[in-house]
Amino acid sequence: MGSHENYERRTRIETPRLWLRPMREEDAELIVAWRNEPSTAAMFFIAPPTLDEHLRWFHSGREWRVDYVIVRKEEGRPIGVVNFRDIDEVRGVAEGGKLIGDLNSRGRGMAKEAFAAWLMYGFGTLGLRRVMIRTRTDNTANIRINEKLGFHVEERYRHRAADGVVREFVMMTLPRREVDRRPYFRSVDRQGYFDKERSDRGRA
Repeated sequence: MGSHENYERRTRIETPRLWLRPMREEDAELIVAWRNEPSTAAMFFIAPPTLDEHLRWFHSGREWRVDYVIVRKEEGRPIGVVNFRDIDEVRGVAEGGKLIGDLNSRGRGMAKEAFAAWLMYGFGTLGLRRVMIRTRTDNTANIRINEKLGFHVEERYRHRAADGVVREFVMMTLPRREVDRRPYFRSVDRQGYFDKERSDRGRA
């Protein structure tokens, strides 16, 4: 069974300014508040959850996915979440997601920093070979972050968004090899991703 506990293989993932740790029950109220913020809620496929809905989801098996919370080191304060869902261990593929829910932490490069570390966790620890991400085409800030990390647009399609309106979305993908080509990943690596990669190549 691909329960979320199977993929929580680090209690903490560090970056220069942040650390990421598994989602907890006590995060529920904050996460629900983030998801219900109007500008955030509009970017999702489905309506934001109530607290009861979130808690039922949290206590479910959450199979083939894993969710971590982003925390600012200097304050010890949660500011967002990252996840992998629909993890396919055979193909080494998963869908990734990120959200900086704290509005005061947006526009400071924290989504890029957190997601870069999360991608290295997915590739280096979980053994993924490719990550895809879906976003609305008018979510230009998110698309720019993805592009800077090496994602490219693979597909455009239309889908009903959380506000009930059919909108255009893009699916973007990132193969594992792109991490080696992007110096930014090295700048935020605090988990020894690149040391492990060199070691694995030396044994090959």
